[in-house]
Amino acid sequence: MFASSRAGRIRPSSSILSTERRRLHYAIDSECNSSGFPPIIRLMNLFRLFPILLLLILIFVGIKLLYRSRATAMRALATRWGFQYTKGDPKIWYLPKGHIPQPTSFRLRGYPVNTISRMWNVIEGEKNGIRVLVVDTTMGVGRGQGGKGVYSTLIAARTDKNPFADKGPKEKIAHSNGWTALYRIRFWQVPWTLSIQRIEEHLTSLQI
Repeated sequence: MFASSRAGRIRPSSSILSTERRRLHYAIDSECNSSGFPPIIRLMNLFRLFPILLLLILIFVGIKLLYRSRATAMRALATRWGFQYTKGDPKIWYLPKGHIPQPTSFRLRGYPVNTISRMWNVIEGEKNGIRVLVVDTTMGVGRGQGGKGVYSTLIAARTDKNPFADKGPKEKIAHSNGWTALYRIRFWQVPWTLSIQRIEEHLTSLQI
């Protein structure tokens, strides 16, 4: 079992050393099989995933803040004009899902305004006795009627005559069912396509 060295010391034989090595290897293999990876490797994997998890959290929080800031601005706009505001929920980007307000008597026909699938930040009121509506929407452009589609902000007046004297080159007009609507669709997908300033410019210049 033991072998003598030249200095007279007793040292373990090679067979004992081999047995100890096998026991050590068995212990490491058992740890790997039970958990998949040794503790130090699992800890390193967690550290590698942390930046990705942090990035996903920041993206989610940023999106929620984006929607919240828009809702606050739209509510303030409605207050300035004496209109009624309904927040609703966009039901996209995994935000809280709730009711989708559908303004009464507001129905548009013709592509793409007939593909509106969601509405939120709904502002309703009257100017000079004419009903006015401002809303953030998604339209099913390019995805068939009722698809999730793309973002679009829409301003509508219940009149057959076009009241939008200040129409921009990228803004479109739709006439349908006694309503005239101005909207914009753009390539870069932000949850609105008309800024608060632009909406107020249209409301001020409405020829009704």
